[in-house]
Amino acid sequence: MNNQPYVDWGGHYLKLTWLPNKNIHDYSKVTSVHGVCFYNGNVLLVHVDGRGFNFPGGHIENG
Repeated sequence: MNNQPYVDWGGHYLKLTWLPNKNIHDYSKVTSVHGVCFYNGNVLLVHVDGRGFNFPGGHIENG
């Protein structure tokens, strides 16, 4: 199974990685967080103006 797909995210080529058992000891390296929400066989997506549909998430803010 390939758990590192590459995506074009608004003109930026990114590698997405799933690490199901990874413990994070240095949270300063985390730059964004996204979630996949399942409900009754459906997946939740959000529509972002100018980008289209995405999984809910965002960038980390101080505090």
